[in-house]
Amino acid sequence: MNNLYVFLAQQGLNSFILIFGLCIWKIVWVDNFDNYVPKGNIQSDCQSFLHNRKEVYKAEGFRDIISLMFKAISDFHPKYWIENIGFDGYCYLYLQRKFLQFLGQIILLGCLIWGAGTLLYSLNLNPYIYYYIDSIFLPYKLSIFMFTISALFINKLIYIRKHLQNQLIDTLFGKTSSKGVDWMKLRTIMVEGVPLNDLNGEMLRHKIDNDLQDEGKYANVDQVMIIPAYSRMLKLIQKLRDLETGQQVMHGEVPFLRKIFLKLCVPRKYLDKLSFENKKISIKQKIEQETKKKYSGSGYAIVNFESIEAAKFCLEKYSPNKTFLQVAFEAVKNCCTKCCTSTHISRARTQSIDSDMLANYKDFSIICYEIPDPADIAWLNLEGELRGIQFWRRILINIFFIFMLLFFSTPAAIFAFIQKYFRIDFFQFGWTDYIPKPFGPLLKLYLPALVIVMLNQVVILFIDLVTYQEKFQRHSVFQISIFRKYYLYLIFNVVIVPAFFMASQDSLYEILMGNIKVDFRQAFDRLYTSDHGMVYSIIISQSAAVSVFVYINRIGDLVMNYFSPYLTYHKRIFQNDDESYLRTGDEVFQYGYFYSQMLMVLSIVLQFMLSSGWVLGSGYLYFFLRHCLDSYLLLTIHTREIESSGLMVNSALRYAMIGVFLFQIQFLIDFYLKQDWYQMVIAGILIMFSFIIFFILRQPLFKIDLIKDDQIDYARYNRTEIKHEWRKLYKHPLILNPSASSSSKEIRKTGFKLNRPNPSQNKGDKVSIKSSRQSSNQNSKLSSNIRNQQRNSQFSQNQQSQLTAASSNKQIKSKFSQVKNGGFATDTDNGINTREDTEIYYNSKQKLF
Repeated sequence: MNNLYVFLAQQGLNSFILIFGLCIWKIVWVDNFDNYVPKGNIQSDCQSFLHNRKEVYKAEGFRDIISLMFKAISDFHPKYWIENIGFDGYCYLYLQRKFLQFLGQIILLGCLIWGAGTLLYSLNLNPYIYYYIDSIFLPYKLSIFMFTISALFINKLIYIRKHLQNQLIDTLFGKTSSKGVDWMKLRTIMVEGVPLNDLNGEMLRHKIDNDLQDEGKYANVDQVMIIPAYSRMLKLIQKLRDLETGQQVMHGEVPFLRKIFLKLCVPRKYLDKLSFENKKISIKQKIEQETKKKYSGSGYAIVNFESIEAAKFCLEKYSPNKTFLQVAFEAVKNCCTKCCTSTHISRARTQSIDSDMLANYKDFSIICYEIPDPADIAWLNLEGELRGIQFWRRILINIFFIFMLLFFSTPAAIFAFIQKYFRIDFFQFGWTDYIPKPFGPLLKLYLPALVIVMLNQVVILFIDLVTYQEKFQRHSVFQISIFRKYYLYLIFNVVIVPAFFMASQDSLYEILMGNIKVDFRQAFDRLYTSDHGMVYSIIISQSAAVSVFVYINRIGDLVMNYFSPYLTYHKRIFQNDDESYLRTGDEVFQYGYFYSQMLMVLSIVLQFMLSSGWVLGSGYLYFFLRHCLDSYLLLTIHTREIESSGLMVNSALRYAMIGVFLFQIQFLIDFYLKQDWYQMVIAGILIMFSFIIFFILRQPLFKIDLIKDDQIDYARYNRTEIKHEWRKLYKHPLILNPSASSSSKEIRKTGFKLNRPNPSQNKGDKVSIKSSRQSSNQNSKLSSNIRNQQRNSQFSQNQQSQLTAASSNKQIKSKFSQVKNGGFATDTDNGINTREDTEIYYNSKQKLF
């Protein structure tokens, strides 16, 4: 009974943390700031009005926000949630609901079996019935239990996948039925590995066209947009926007006491006008320096084809699995060639550009991806690195992650290392002996577990920082990478090492090297003890309480905003209203981390639900609290941020099978230790079947193979208008608008502007960047003259060059524009927007755009 009392006392502390966090949330966030909930089909007496072009309810108190969230969550209409938080947010919440339903079904099934068994043995029935139960059912109860839970869970995953697949198709084709640009997106791909000197995409176009002809494809490349390397400029613009936002928030109507607190905590650049102007001038000077640098590609391009079949061919031929290694080793080969041979390229070389491109268009490999949603492209990471660098960077980061997994397998091992070598008195918890009973002994048992949870958060933060260095081109791919690393780390340090090896304070390296003796029979016997289940029940409850406390009070945002709720609240409003390309991975909803937590808890429940019913109860409570918390965060704070077309949830569904594999392997080893060969064979067959389901779940929710060109009636759409909308969607945020006039090109709808004179002028082009934020009184123009670094170069007007491929006699016409050095050129026919490279010249003295 002592263990039960301690368990209940620790659960009481978790409840206290939960209630305390909700009280702080009510006082700090609900009573002092407005909360807006989208109206949609929700019926309420709360005041409704238009906010950011959307009809919303204004929750004016704790009761209003609880009432509105209860109606939204209980109804959970797909159209309402997809419209307001995006398809990925809907998938995340839907998966939570189904896992919650799955745990509820297990609890109900357990109660029915227990009740039926109790009732059956309390009645005086025919002895043959009891003989049948004792001789046939009870010896195989573990196999029956394993098969029932596995079948129930796998059926749930298949149902989830089918439902989300239907929702995704409805979402995509609901839009395409009224918007032809979405049909054009089906013929578009994103290409990685483009040579940095291919400034207009002609080499890429020529390579793909020739490959299509070799395969007998009659469709060619329609448009190519090379993505320039403007990452540094975007980061500076982001800093400038952050500075202006903070300054506007600080100079708003702030209460007197809050203003005193802000002056103590917030940097001077937000409060002092002179410091703000100095910082702003410094950032703009750096932007000016960036505009003077030579133009170069980022190694990425967006390619549109004349047919969907051509896009399918490129996605198959240049898939990452086939060409990723090839691109990486080509990068190593090029580096070695440059190191071993010294080549001096003369500006007066006589070889033509045609011969160069003919010699080079087959000398590079590319990687093709399905085109992501514009909001999913991480423009800040498209930096223009050398080809193949990303591959080797990922290899090094994954090696580092494996090293950390081996030597820091569990937070308990890190905690034991700190206690052993640093000898910090606080972490010895001897000071709890001076606290009166029963609180002192209770804290001595509770605090080490809390410290381990906090250490786990530190390790996870470190993983986040390391993964950020991989520089993914999509926000969703970054979240998937985070999810995989988090989940593998958590499954090792929470489930596998402590439970199966009973070595929570030892690293995985010591276990694999045989320094830790493991008695598997004792370990598996321990899995079914009630004490073991209670420990994991406390861990789950602790995670739920701490998660609610941290995320509902936005502790992370508070730390980043100098512990000011006022600054945190208003900066989030500006971030949601701002352009999506200025968002970083830290500012969006952390799907990767939350998916990993959710699957880790589910794995714990599957492993230890036989040992204690408390684990099932804690798991159910965890999913319920997280579902309410995440629904609130997504609907009122983060809203619609990432659009991955189901990539993230598809990865989560696939990795959810790892928990099932551990659940089945647990029984398989147990049968082997008991030498129960019949049940062992049953478990093996079930594991093989689960592997088949795992590979089925690897398929994406939506495949382009489902669409044929003859299914689309292009005649009903205005092709010119569609191309214009397509260019607006996928052009770089700092690239000139093709539809604008030649004298003034908009970079983006709200923000910065590039002004350049007519290319026919003899004077050098001028580039100016200005802030167009209407609410700011600090708007000013920033203009700089790009120096003419090659003054003697003259370009001929309206020249054409012929490109003759080695594999065909096809002639490709290239357009040339007469511009001065440092200017911009826009090819509106092909949708190509490029800036002139002021240092690279061809022998023919013709500039290609």
